[in-house]
Amino acid sequence: LSTIGGEITAVRVGMPEIAWTFQCDGNVWASPVIFDGKVYIGDLSNKFYALDLQDGSLIWSVTLSAPNIGSAAILEDGLAVATEDGTVVALTTNGDKVWTRSIDGELYGSLVNYGEYLLVPATRGEVLLYALDANGNDRWSLVAPK
Repeated sequence: LSTIGGEITAVRVGMPEIAWTFQCDGNVWASPVIFDGKVYIGDLSNKFYALDLQDGSLIWSVTLSAPNIGSAAILEDGLAVATEDGTVVALTTNGDKVWTRSIDGELYGSLVNYGEYLLVPATRGEVLLYALDANGNDRWSLVAPK
């Protein structure tokens, strides 16, 4: 669970008790993503974190160009995260940046991995939805009606 107070809380499945809590540097809007024994989450202080699923300890964090509002998407070789300033970043599960892509607009929504496409919803630009390939290149886009 994530809270606007910047707290990530893990609850034991089948038991009404808290397993662990992690305090982010900033407020959190997105839902955490769980993959390969790690919890991935970004906050409004421009940080993106990987936490150990078992005990909530910090594995790594990276500083992004702007706040992360939506949930990350799991990719074949890592994950992608979007920032409010229109940047999409692909990361390895070790936190290394693979590629960065600038999008015209602001990115508040969650990213979606759909087959060969990374779907990126945008706000305040001419394009409503970008479909990127595994390298961050445009595949197609949906333009807002006039």
